[in-house]
Amino acid sequence: MKLVLPVLADSDIQKEIAKEVKDGLNHTGFSVEVKSLEQSEYLREVYMLGNYDLLISSSGDWQKPSAYKRLMQNSQGLNTSTANEALQSSLQSLSHVYDWKSLEKSLKETNTVINQTMPVIPVARQKEFVAVSADLQDYKMSQYDAFIHNVWEIRVK
Repeated sequence: MKLVLPVLADSDIQKEIAKEVKDGLNHTGFSVEVKSLEQSEYLREVYMLGNYDLLISSSGDWQKPSAYKRLMQNSQGLNTSTANEALQSSLQSLSHVYDWKSLEKSLKETNTVINQTMPVIPVARQKEFVAVSADLQDYKMSQYDAFIHNVWEIRVK
């Protein structure tokens, strides 16, 4: 099976992550075509045509349970909604916790269900980064450093 992964042509970070994703998926029998696109082509292919199978994107503010609900509805303008009852139930329980112990338990359950439901390849610790931004151009260098230091490994089930 061949999967298309668009990346921004001038983003070295995206190119490096795409290389790791491609290498990791090749070992599982998937072929990944990394398409290096200029920004206008990228916007057209991803947001207008939906011409991709894999996508490098980011979401922040993972300390708040509402971030998980946002991810399940919309990620950078792309619809990621799902009708999975287990996911809806875990998100509901996550939004009703009031102490740290319950929050940790609920976060673990929610992340397990997300990993079983959503087509996401985690590239870092779940409370910091779930995936990588499509465009880090306007970020300060200190945020790049925070990102680099939090990446542990890329795993594919």
